[in-house]
Amino acid sequence: MNGYNFIYGSLRLDPPIHQLVFIKLLAMASISRVPGTVCIADGIPYPTDVLATTLGVSKDELTKAIEYHCEQTQNRLKLNIWCGIEIVNWAKYQSKSYLRVRKHREQKRTEGEKKRIEQRGCNAPVTTDDKLVTLFNQFWAEYPRKDAKQRAVVWFEKNKPTEDDVFKMLYMISFQKTVGGRLRCRERNFIPLPTTWLNDGDWRDAPLRAEQEQAKAAKAKEKAELLTIQDRATERSREADAKRQKEREAEIRKEDGPKLEKLSTERLNEIMDKHLNPMWITRGWLIKEILKDRHV
Repeated sequence: MNGYNFIYGSLRLDPPIHQLVFIKLLAMASISRVPGTVCIADGIPYPTDVLATTLGVSKDELTKAIEYHCEQTQNRLKLNIWCGIEIVNWAKYQSKSYLRVRKHREQKRTEGEKKRIEQRGCNAPVTTDDKLVTLFNQFWAEYPRKDAKQRAVVWFEKNKPTEDDVFKMLYMISFQKTVGGRLRCRERNFIPLPTTWLNDGDWRDAPLRAEQEQAKAAKAKEKAELLTIQDRATERSREADAKRQKEREAEIRKEDGPKLEKLSTERLNEIMDKHLNPMWITRGWLIKEILKDRHV
């Protein structure tokens, strides 16, 4: 946030304590492990008392300030699914010059790594190891950020992950992209580079392939059993409804059948054509049967 936006922007109209909390939250979000989100780590929010102490305010002041900035009229903060405090429109608070410098540094670092790899004569995974090439391609196709590929190649060559390791990587990538985590960021620059993500080792916490398949099979079995129970209950309910309907029709046929039989065909047709209530609504099916028998 630059000085112009602070002096002339809407923040200047806020109560001083709300200004203080928001500016300090911006500072904490800039050094967070999840850029743009105030948290201890990915998926671990700050306890309210700890955050209040860090910001130098009371818990009540902190709670009121967060609620104020989360309001639709302000829309500066929002709480994500695991209660991390996200800065709305985080990119607009970043210095354009800093973003340019950061992009340039990443480009230079990638070029330097590529040059070192070329000097060693390894622009891709070892071609003789087709399995390693296949595993790398599987990982690269799923990872959302397509930067610093050569460094990821070197990581695969050095660590030689197994098929189970790559399966755990793919599981964790899918989990963090859909359920929650570092890979859900819409801003590409906030998604860690592939090598950074691999070195952090989040994927090592994923369950083994056999465990995943067992859990998936158990879940599918449980779902099938639940559907079977629901289908049986639905079928029993339908059978009971049909039985009650037949019993009710038999009662109506016994009580009102003789009365309707005494009416002329013209009168019955009049009841059906003009939808005379309540006879047509409650006994229309019986009148149709009588008329059909007479025509036959």
